[in-house]
Amino acid sequence: MELIRKEIEVDGKKTNYDNIHYAAIRYFGKQFHGGKYMEIGTSYGHSAYQAWTAMHPSRMVLVDLFEEKRQMAFVVRTLVVIGCTADLSIHEGNSHRILKDINENFDLILVDGDHKPNGAWKDLVWAWEHLNEEGVIIFDDIDIKPLQEVSRAFKDEVNPYRYYESIEWKHGISAFKK
Repeated sequence: MELIRKEIEVDGKKTNYDNIHYAAIRYFGKQFHGGKYMEIGTSYGHSAYQAWTAMHPSRMVLVDLFEEKRQMAFVVRTLVVIGCTADLSIHEGNSHRILKDINENFDLILVDGDHKPNGAWKDLVWAWEHLNEEGVIIFDDIDIKPLQEVSRAFKDEVNPYRYYESIEWKHGISAFKK
């Protein structure tokens, strides 16, 4: 439980991360420098920004509904401005339809898409099946009670004997290592 906490604490005080999953992306991203990054639930690309600055992935795959037209343009513009040179794929639409056509594995996967329990479970299972050995899934927003339950069930059923960390600070995250 102490690994990610080290990233978010300085002299025993919590840093001012807007969201705990940024700290987790930065912490694990450093371990997978040059690796492959997948994001389910991109929104405005703030997490993709964190991933690029921490790990400089060779490949980034981003999936989101992009319900507002300007979201995708904002993501692309942000990544261009910060000098992202990753092989970038951005997919617009429902993750449950898009993910079945993505046939590659990743080192770090952020699951921050569907916030309904059944949908979040599907995203986590897909992510686990497409995670490289020693790879990590970051599951965001476990401050939402049903997602806390999904996280615990996933840990018990899919990932019972591997690394698991859960931090319920700000939005809360769980991290699963394969």
